[in-house]
Amino acid sequence: MSDSKDENLAEELFLKLSDPKFVQQQVQNVIDLDWQLGIPVMQADQDGIYEIKPDGTKIYQKK
Repeated sequence: MSDSKDENLAEELFLKLSDPKFVQQQVQNVIDLDWQLGIPVMQADQDGIYEIKPDGTKIYQKK
Protein backbone atom coordinates (compact mmCIF):
# COMPACT_ATOMS: atom_id res chain seq x y z
CA MET A 1 0.00 0.00 0.00
CA SER A 2 1.49 3.37 -1.03
CA ASP A 3 1.61 6.21 1.38
CA SER A 4 0.95 9.68 -0.04
CA LYS A 5 3.86 11.01 2.05
CA ASP A 6 6.20 8.51 0.35
CA GLU A 7 4.80 9.49 -3.05
CA ASN A 8 5.41 13.16 -2.31
CA LEU A 9 8.98 12.42 -1.20
CA ALA A 10 9.59 10.41 -4.36
CA GLU A 11 8.20 13.21 -6.52
CA GLU A 12 10.33 15.81 -4.71
CA LEU A 13 13.42 13.64 -5.22
CA PHE A 14 12.62 13.18 -8.89
CA LEU A 15 12.15 16.92 -9.39
CA LYS A 16 15.44 17.66 -7.61
CA LEU A 17 17.39 15.06 -9.59
CA SER A 18 15.96 16.26 -12.90
CA ASP A 19 16.77 19.93 -12.22
CA PRO A 20 19.59 20.85 -14.67
CA LYS A 21 21.11 23.39 -12.27
CA PHE A 22 21.28 20.79 -9.48
CA VAL A 23 22.79 18.17 -11.78
CA GLN A 24 25.36 20.62 -13.18
CA GLN A 25 26.42 21.64 -9.66
CA GLN A 26 26.79 18.01 -8.57
CA VAL A 27 28.90 17.19 -11.63
CA GLN A 28 31.12 20.20 -10.92
CA ASN A 29 31.49 19.05 -7.29
CA VAL A 30 32.69 15.63 -8.46
CA ILE A 31 35.14 17.18 -10.94
CA ASP A 32 36.53 19.47 -8.23
CA LEU A 33 36.95 16.52 -5.87
CA ASP A 34 38.70 14.49 -8.58
CA TRP A 35 41.14 17.35 -9.18
CA GLN A 36 41.81 17.64 -5.44
CA LEU A 37 42.58 13.93 -5.33
CA GLY A 38 44.81 14.16 -8.41
CA ILE A 39 42.44 12.14 -10.58
CA PRO A 40 42.38 13.33 -14.20
CA VAL A 41 39.05 14.37 -15.65
CA MET A 42 38.57 13.05 -19.18
CA GLN A 43 36.24 14.55 -21.76
CA ALA A 44 35.83 14.40 -25.51
CA ASP A 45 34.98 16.72 -28.34
CA GLN A 46 35.16 16.65 -32.15
CA ASP A 47 38.98 16.67 -31.95
CA GLY A 48 39.27 13.63 -29.69
CA ILE A 49 39.60 12.58 -26.06
CA TYR A 50 41.38 14.91 -23.69
CA GLU A 51 42.26 15.44 -20.05
CA ILE A 52 41.03 18.78 -18.81
CA LYS A 53 43.05 20.58 -16.15
CA PRO A 54 41.58 22.87 -13.46
CA ASP A 55 42.78 25.92 -15.42
CA GLY A 56 40.87 24.74 -18.52
CA THR A 57 43.91 23.41 -20.38
CA LYS A 58 43.10 20.46 -22.65
CA ILE A 59 45.68 17.69 -23.13
CA TYR A 60 44.59 15.49 -26.03
CA GLN A 61 45.34 11.78 -26.03
CA LYS A 62 47.57 10.56 -28.84
CA LYS A 63 45.86 8.28 -31.32
